[in-house]
Amino acid sequence: MAVSEVDICNFALMKLGHTAILSLIDDSDEARACNAAYAICRDEVLAARPWNFATDWYLLEQLVAAPADPNFSLSYQLPTNTLKVWGLDTQGWDYNVQMGKLYTNLSAPTAQITKRITDSGSFSAHFVTTLGYRLAAEMCDSIVAKHTTANDLMIAYERKLQDASTSDGQESAPLSEDVNIVRDVRFTGN
Repeated sequence: MAVSEVDICNFALMKLGHTAILSLIDDSDEARACNAAYAICRDEVLAARPWNFATDWYLLEQLVAAPADPNFSLSYQLPTNTLKVWGLDTQGWDYNVQMGKLYTNLSAPTAQITKRITDSGSFSAHFVTTLGYRLAAEMCDSIVAKHTTANDLMIAYERKLQDASTSDGQESAPLSEDVNIVRDVRFTGN
């Protein structure tokens, strides 16, 4: 069953002990708070980890213009709505992301990128729950006016994010965060 933005907001409102809404444009404090916070929280949670449903590899298109960063010789256009670049297909290459462009010295890089996904029907179950907790934590002060509850919800959000990372990570090989040439030669022979 596809989950809607309103379903996610109602999950957050339930955590705050508030009444459900029918639409993000309802004439209520709850709907206004959801409408103001939803897209911001969605993008933050999307960029928090490489979610399987929102992250893919993209061959980047080289730009003619020289990089703005003098440490790099090549510049590439990132896909529209890129939220986070997690790395390049060739490990060990430095890069810098600025203003929708990626600068590097690597020619024809493929980048692992999380893009903004606005279709809530595409979200994984773990993402929906994690986003719901993050949204509740964000809206707590404006709707409930209890800072301790907001802190508790942020802790719950961080736990949900960790749980989601574990679950999502079981569906693919982990991202390598370190480059160890000696280890790589030992195990791959290259």
